[in-house]
Amino acid sequence: MQSLSPEKKYFFLYLLTNEKTKQCGIYEISKRQISYDTGYTIDTVSILLQYFISEKKIWFSEATNEIAVRNWAKYNGSRSPQVQTLINQELKQVKDKTLIQYRYSIDTVPILNAQEEEEEEQEKEKEPEVEEVGSEKARSVSNEVWKDQAWKESICMGLGLNFDQLQKWMALFNASVANDKIYKFDKSSYKKMVRGWIQKQQSKGTVIETGIQKAGTAPPLKKI
Repeated sequence: MQSLSPEKKYFFLYLLTNEKTKQCGIYEISKRQISYDTGYTIDTVSILLQYFISEKKIWFSEATNEIAVRNWAKYNGSRSPQVQTLINQELKQVKDKTLIQYRYSIDTVPILNAQEEEEEEQEKEKEPEVEEVGSEKARSVSNEVWKDQAWKESICMGLGLNFDQLQKWMALFNASVANDKIYKFDKSSYKKMVRGWIQKQQSKGTVIETGIQKAGTAPPLKKI
């Protein structure tokens, strides 16, 4: 806008603010009406429209006398459910449907109708509060995970551990997350989290030295 000449700046502001504009960014107006409102001749209006079309600021349909303003939401956007409902209604009235594709294919602001907005809010309300894990919960979940023989063998092979070392790492992990607030702390999330946590500790050079524990004979997990 700052690089435009005064004439072009005035004309573009007119396209954004005249009484024919609609919330969807597409509205019907004739060159004759633009000429009458701005004081420019119809030839000048045509030249100015073509300029902004070439600059990809607008698109004008000669067949229906409709204008689509690029990045309309940048100047007049709103995510209010009531406004979104109005936009959906206005789009149904657009005569040249190619203008809708032009207008919204280049606009990064999503168009959500009121129902979608309400559904999103309802889903947010359904989400349970994230609670503190607690030491008892951490030990309970880890003991359930420990029963998965295939997982133990897989993680030990992947991280270069024996069962006794894995047990010690898990006990340390339990203590580290006891005071954390984690959504859906279950066996599935535990397996992913503990693997990543052990890898992070190993990358720091932390080592656990223990005696060799034979597979399948590990005692119940205990706090270290």
